[in-house]
Amino acid sequence: MLRSYLKNIGRVSAVLGVYSVGATEADYQRGKITQTQRNIDQTVNGVGFLGAPGAAANFGWNLGALLSTTEIYNRTMFGVHSQIYKQRGLENGYIESVVLKSKN
Repeated sequence: MLRSYLKNIGRVSAVLGVYSVGATEADYQRGKITQTQRNIDQTVNGVGFLGAPGAAANFGWNLGALLSTTEIYNRTMFGVHSQIYKQRGLENGYIESVVLKSKN
């Protein structure tokens, strides 16, 4: 029973891993992530193929990446008046426009 359960987790993990590899490459091609971000993501995607611990690490990484794009996370972590909140809001669509101050 347990062996069958773990085997199914492995199959689901492999399917999600292949999807994640493709999604990372698509984001890189569209210029949404840098070369360094791509390398880190693909390394984590590779770890996801190393059984249950790898799948757990990959799941946690991708969940964190997903949550960090939400308004509630960024508002709570950085506050509505921070540059990070405004920048991420513009990138992720929960702020339509804002005048950003330059650091100069």
